[in-house]
Amino acid sequence: ISLRQSASLVGVTMSACYALQGAGIWSAAPSVHLERCRFEGNRAFQGGAAFLLGGAATFKNVLMRRNEAQYMAGSVYANQNARIILHDSVLDGNTAGGIGGAMYLANHSSLSGSGNTTFSSNSATRDAEWYGGGAIFAIQHASLEFNDTVTFKNNFAASDGGGIRLSYYSRIVLRGRVLFEGNTAGGAIGGGIA
Repeated sequence: ISLRQSASLVGVTMSACYALQGAGIWSAAPSVHLERCRFEGNRAFQGGAAFLLGGAATFKNVLMRRNEAQYMAGSVYANQNARIILHDSVLDGNTAGGIGGAMYLANHSSLSGSGNTTFSSNSATRDAEWYGGGAIFAIQHASLEFNDTVTFKNNFAASDGGGIRLSYYSRIVLRGRVLFEGNTAGGAIGGGIA
């Protein structure tokens, strides 16, 4: 699905899709709302499930499982001041051949995660300097905020940041019962956060 106008998707399943960018959704829309949607087994060069350029995106009770990116963002790629709200959602078993096993955020993009959101068994498989982020890679003033019971479990980066990799003035805020458990960095630093 390609979006340039605001849209709301409820109960949609996208599986076994392929695209260069955003196998499930490519969006430059002002706002996108996804609720009770599933993205499974999709493949792209960037953004195995979704590719977001700017705008606001809400993911509520969404499952993103076993999506794959050859380079960046096994599930969600966000750039150009994209603003993401992630609530009661699961990102599981997603893979990026480069960076950001589940998500990649850049250029002032932001992610707010809350509710019972889980990042589990995601992986970024390239072992090179400035790579990593088994679950999330954030760069160029990106910001992350997690509240309530957000969990990062058993994520893996061949480089640094088994759970999360922060780079180039990116920042993170953790509140409430945010759990990092069993995350692994094959590089020198940051099994949980680097």
